[in-house]
Amino acid sequence: MVAIKANVQMLSDSKATNPVVLCVDDDDAILRMIKAALECDGYTVLTATNGPAGLDAFSMQAVDVVVLDYEMPGMNGGELAVAMKRLKPEVPKLLFTGCAKIPANAAKAVEGFCMKTDGVIALLSRVEAMMSISAIPAVLTA
Repeated sequence: MVAIKANVQMLSDSKATNPVVLCVDDDDAILRMIKAALECDGYTVLTATNGPAGLDAFSMQAVDVVVLDYEMPGMNGGELAVAMKRLKPEVPKLLFTGCAKIPANAAKAVEGFCMKTDGVIALLSRVEAMMSISAIPAVLTA
């Protein structure tokens, strides 16, 4: 019985150390695909289906990387990235979008881009690259 408790504790400890990615996209099918792919790669994934919900999750949760769709009703990914940058400028943001032209203010608010047509493998690669950006402040303060 003690060995089982130790194994359960180890599993919950390892889950707690997984990097956290917040994904915001108004398309449920794409959001589920991104979530599944990132979880298979070992990330803990939070999701939101619109800008305001994404901003709420971002402000209340510890997040290592944010993946944003650009074209969303109400608050687009650029506006959301700008608002997130004001709250936690150290958290890298990646636009995962089908939109070919991104306004300059949105481009300045994110650290990376990935086209949806490039697929999930490209997204996973970009998120991994964003994780190294996310780790820089921790290394500098250690």
